[in-house]
Amino acid sequence: VLKDIPRKENQISSAEKRIQNALFQLGILFRERIRNYEKSVEVLSRLVKDYPSYERRDEALFYLYLSYLELEKVDESRHVLSEMRQYYPDSKFTKLATDPEYAKKLREEADSIEKYYDTAYSEFEQGNYQKVMEMIGEKDKLYKKNKKYAAKFALLNAMCVGNVKGKNDYIASLQQVIRSYPKTDEEVRAREILRFLKGDQDAFSEIIFDEALENFEVAPDKLHYIFIVTYALDQKTFDNTKINVSDYNKKFHRFDNLKISNIFLNQTNEARIILVRSFDDQEKAMKYYDGVQKNKELFIKDPNLGYDIFPVTQKNYREVIKQKSISNYRVFFDQNYLNE
Repeated sequence: VLKDIPRKENQISSAEKRIQNALFQLGILFRERIRNYEKSVEVLSRLVKDYPSYERRDEALFYLYLSYLELEKVDESRHVLSEMRQYYPDSKFTKLATDPEYAKKLREEADSIEKYYDTAYSEFEQGNYQKVMEMIGEKDKLYKKNKKYAAKFALLNAMCVGNVKGKNDYIASLQQVIRSYPKTDEEVRAREILRFLKGDQDAFSEIIFDEALENFEVAPDKLHYIFIVTYALDQKTFDNTKINVSDYNKKFHRFDNLKISNIFLNQTNEARIILVRSFDDQEKAMKYYDGVQKNKELFIKDPNLGYDIFPVTQKNYREVIKQKSISNYRVFFDQNYLNE
């Protein structure tokens, strides 16, 4: 009866995010689709009151403000507008609510650059890659002040480069997108494409957040391993990769008594693990991980060889082997190791 109730901190956090997003979507649905402004106010009021740190709270307040206006509740709408001005003075939603000219300008700019992007993407779908690259160059002259579509155009340009110049240039262009536009949907997409190009056939696999992530646990004080996942390597290249890791350990961790072993993660897509063990806790494993990020050219020397590297507890490592995929653990790792 109690098995589905979230108890761990990451489970509770995940459940709260789902509740917040559900309330937000429901509030918008009542307003935009059903035109039930009373229900929209009820749901959005609960959201902004119960979850003051909600990442889209300024937007929720904006739609709450609009719903109050529809109901001709002037005092309530003024109160919400006052809160927006106080806590989110620079938000575009506050500007939309207070400056009609800003709303007009935003519509005009978004409309024109959106159409330009759609035209460029249509040319891309038809295989006119050189023309798209020329359009992207012209875009910087026509819409240089508009940053909204910058990441979209950068990713589109990278995909054109891949078709025109080949894999190595494609990889370099995707890496530039990742560096230039962190925390965007395009960065996520670029990383997925990059992993796929380097051999991870599960790069685009759907993540089942609710179930799969709950099988991993946060245990910073427990013994940790480092595991490196390689993709579709012939035996000679795989053996050379193990030698690279061993040489790296001798150079930077000669007194840490680290041992190396290997195992197939998934024989279907030829994903194999190089396991480095062991580390007393998460902190020491993360020092190894951070060192690799700073010395990648000394860790695995082939720059075009695809691999992933993660610190992991013994229990979580067993779960990775059980799932035969790192897709879910990658999300867990990003949330609990990199976002601290």
